[in-house]
Amino acid sequence: MRQEVDFLLGEKDLAIEIKASTRLRQTDLSSLAALAEDGAVKRRIVVSLEREQRQFLDPPYRGIEIWPWQEFVAALWSGEFF
Repeated sequence: MRQEVDFLLGEKDLAIEIKASTRLRQTDLSSLAALAEDGAVKRRIVVSLEREQRQFLDPPYRGIEIWPWQEFVAALWSGEFF
């Protein structure tokens, strides 16, 4: 099965997936989970329509961060990721 993410930023620093969903499910995270298995990136973020920031704790999704799009854009412009 082919896996892809929307953006890879930096030198293997950040993988970003964009989802137009108000409530993500683990099936929405398969591409980011596959990157974790390869050790390909340091940080994995899903930007979505969810209202609150959260993080998955169960393998293989452990460490994937969910960000509301407004918070993500504000953090990106403030330089939080780089």
